Order: sequence, then C-alpha cells, then structure tokens
Amino acid sequence: MGLPGRFAEWCDAVIARLASAAGEVPEINTWPSLDELTGSKPLGSALEHIALLLIAGGSTRLVFGARQPDRELRSVLAQTETRFVVALDDPRAAVTEILVKTDLSFDAVTRAVANSCPFVMPYVGLPGALALHADAAKAEPCEAIAAIGDHLGMPVDPGGARRIAADLAEAGILPAAAADQAALPLSVAQRKAIDGALTGYAEFFANGKLGPVIWTRDLFTVLEDPPRPPLDAIEIAGDSRCLIFGPYIHLPPGSWEVQVILGFSRETVGCPFLVDALGDGQLALTTLQPDRAGVFSVDLNFSINEPPSRGLEIRVLLGRGIASGQMAFGQVVLRPMTMRHLDTDDKSDSEFTSVLQI
Repeated sequence: MGLPGRFAEWCDAVIARLASAAGEVPEINTWPSLDELTGSKPLGSALEHIALLLIAGGSTRLVFGARQPDRELRSVLAQTETRFVVALDDPRAAVTEILVKTDLSFDAVTRAVANSCPFVMPYVGLPGALALHADAAKAEPCEAIAAIGDHLGMPVDPGGARRIAADLAEAGILPAAAADQAALPLSVAQRKAIDGALTGYAEFFANGKLGPVIWTRDLFTVLEDPPRPPLDAIEIAGDSRCLIFGPYIHLPPGSWEVQVILGFSRETVGCPFLVDALGDGQLALTTLQPDRAGVFSVDLNFSINEPPSRGLEIRVLLGRGIASGQMAFGQVVLRPMTMRHLDTDDKSDSEFTSVLQI
C-alpha cells in the first residue's frame, strides 16, 4: 500500500525480487494506474481487480501495489491479519516525482495524490502492517530490504539485500529521487496549492498527527467558464446559479470543520449566497448575506464515515439574481474538529479582493 510515486514502486520491486528467490518470478501490478487515478471514471474494487488478475494471469505469484486501497481490502487484511507493506512518503515528493516524468497538469497530479492519502492512512495501524518511510529507506536501503523480507516471511541475508539494492539502482529504481520541486516550472500559487493540499498528510505520515488541509483556488472551477480556476474576481451579475465548484478530493473519515474564505464587492450587500459541501449527498449547507464589502469566512461542519465515492465537492451558489457585483474566492481550510479555528479579519470595501492574496 502506498502513494503513487517512486518509493511505492521501489517497494513493489523489492518484494518481487524477494519472492523470485523462491522460484517463480511474480507479476507486478499497480492499481489504480496513474491514468486511472487522474481520470474521472469510478475505480472499482481492489479485491475484484486482484481476482481478475489471478484468473487471467499465468503466474501464481502476484505483487499487488495498491495506490488507493479501499475499505473492503482493508477489512479482509484486518480479519486475516495478512502481512503487507505500507510505503510512506511525503506526498509532496510524490507529486514532484510524477510531474518530472509525465506531462500531466499539476492540479490533476495534486488531486490524484491527495485522493490516495486518506485511503492509505488507515492501513498504517493494521496488525499485519510494516510501515516504511522513504527517507529511512533512502538512507539505509539494505536495512529496509531486510525488514521487508523478514516481515513477509522471505528473509534475505546482508549480501542478498545488497545485491537487490544494487540491481534495482542499476535499473533506475530507487527509494527516492533527487527531483526537487523548486526545479519544476510551477508558479508560486501552484506550489502553494500543492503544499496546502498535502502538507497535513505529510505530517501524519511523519508523526501520526493529521495537520490542516487547505484547498486553494487553483483546485476549483468557475462553472460558467470551465476549466478556468477562479484566480481573479468573477462577475456574478445574472440569475441564481452555481458560481464555483470543486475540487473532488477525498478526506479521511471523521468530523470536519471547514472554512470557505470569500470576498464580496459593495454591489453584493444583502444578496444571499449559499455554500455547501457534497459527498454522496449533501453534507452541510449555510447561507451568507454580506452586510458590507469585504472578506468573509463561511463555516461548515460535517462528518463522514468513509471517503465519498467521488471525493468532496464545495460549491458557492448565488441565491437570487443580481444586477451587478463581483466575488473573489480565497481558499477552503479543512480541519479535524480538534484543531483550532482560524480567525478572519474584517476588510473594507476597497480590500475585498485581498482574499486573492491568500
């Protein structure tokens, strides 16, 4: 189990090499593929995918690398106490790895990695889990290989571990790469989007405590001009309608406190705006009527038992028609209920677009 990226691929390759020492060379299958993770089609069931692979394949040995392992697979592993490896990496590094080797957009990759994080998290505490961190494996790859072998009942001596590490390195399969996010042609706002969506998960994989999740405007869409994100103030004159939606990213189960930061011009005073959260149905809804021009924090609270099938959607809707006016979208801040709320300063009429500087 692991995030899409180099470290999980390295763990797949290590397990395959350890298993091949017993005779038959196993097939490696990664599910979902990167194309599936960045696509819009439902992913299906991990167990069904494994069953189809075993039925269709000629090999009796399979190394299965799950990048978005679901609840059904987790339930089976927990009940049987099956041993497996959890490859833990900084999700920001995983985004960098994928951006370096593909031509995918930063928002698609950020969304794919962010969607994997809540699914990998619950596996860390299962009885059969061996949690390995990419930094430790990069520093001592032979020790990581030996730990994997011992945990899975395929022990390897120090010489064998060194040979596996050397062979994989020669093939360009390393536990971590030298790719640096700073070297990528990303804007400041795009880097902020990656950090906001993934730093909280990086904290969890490092110390077991989930930090805040921040979805910046780069991950959202203006409904009347898709796929443009709301990078500037948008004109909202017209009938009632949805203005902004997104980002279709999963969250871990639990109770969440959500702040949607918005800016409104003077013309919008007294006009109702609706902000809601959707999962597999509506999770929360609130209404805001600006009493002045400026920046406002809209608060939502909800609980989820499992990540929604298509990820979480936050929408901003115009409640009734308006002759003129502008709205600026700041960001969405999501915190587990135990975390402290962020205060929002009042802003004057001339500063409503300051929300775009968040």
